[in-house]
Amino acid sequence: MFHLSLYAKARNKRLMRLVEEGLNEEERFLRFNLSDMGLGKLSQDDHWQLLRLAEQKAVEPCVEALQYHLNRGVQAVTQYLQSQKAGNVKPARTKKNTPA
Repeated sequence: MFHLSLYAKARNKRLMRLVEEGLNEEERFLRFNLSDMGLGKLSQDDHWQLLRLAEQKAVEPCVEALQYHLNRGVQAVTQYLQSQKAGNVKPARTKKNTPA
């Protein structure tokens, strides 16, 4: 998994296990709902940016970009679930304003 490779240097095995479990749950949900949430291309763009920063060993910018990526994902999922609860078909798409 892409995200797990970013966390590979973490020394806390318990935390890594929790992260892996969370990412597995998220993956199941996103597989079916990513395009409806308007995140397909944005997520791929984020992943390419994270990969470039990791290759450059730019730790702080990579951490900032990862935080932004994850927070935007949480926001998109929250909006999607609220729109589903309200009976709407699609939520508003999130804008891309990357920090790095």
